[in-house]
Amino acid sequence: MAIAEDLREEREAFHELVREGCQPSQPVHLGFDVLDNPGEYKDIVSYWTNRTPRRLFQLQLIHWRDFRAWQQRIRQFYIPRTGFADYQQKVRERLQRNGLTVAVNLLEDQNHQSRLDNWMECQDYNYRKLAQFEKDVAEFQEKLDAAQAEIRKLGAVELEGAFDSSIYGLFLVLDQERSEAQAKIDLAERKFGIGSKGTGSPNIRRPEQHVG
Repeated sequence: MAIAEDLREEREAFHELVREGCQPSQPVHLGFDVLDNPGEYKDIVSYWTNRTPRRLFQLQLIHWRDFRAWQQRIRQFYIPRTGFADYQQKVRERLQRNGLTVAVNLLEDQNHQSRLDNWMECQDYNYRKLAQFEKDVAEFQEKLDAAQAEIRKLGAVELEGAFDSSIYGLFLVLDQERSEAQAKIDLAERKFGIGSKGTGSPNIRRPEQHVG
């Protein structure tokens, strides 16, 4: 009974994703069979199921709605300051630095953007998060290294993975978040058939060609 309820919620989340303009990771008709036999969706399914196996579409919906809320906030910041063109240029430059050379045409009204432009802006959102996570991880790595050095000076045992330290624990949390952000970016690149960085024009399949 629990599986049937989970499957119903997953189907609802799938259709919400489609209605809200986000391409789901795989066809809904595969159901939970895709968990045991992912086939061509192995990498995508592996990412979305690393914590909650039967909530693939629900997690994607949460992530997409987080992005869409941020998308609105960023416009509320830039548009009154007549800086939206600068924001768009930053998005293009960041995507290009990461090997995404597709032309992106962002609009002040995000609801009028194409599905592809919304998706590419979502990838920029992920890259921004990744950069911040990497910065945070580096800062806490410095604190961890300093703490280890102090402990060694005192002749104590060096910190290990099982050591219950607030600094080390926070470092691990941030490192996990960084890994998740990188995984989201890798997922997007796989979904669109984007080649490795610096390999010329990527082969991108538009979102509306995938949904089903």
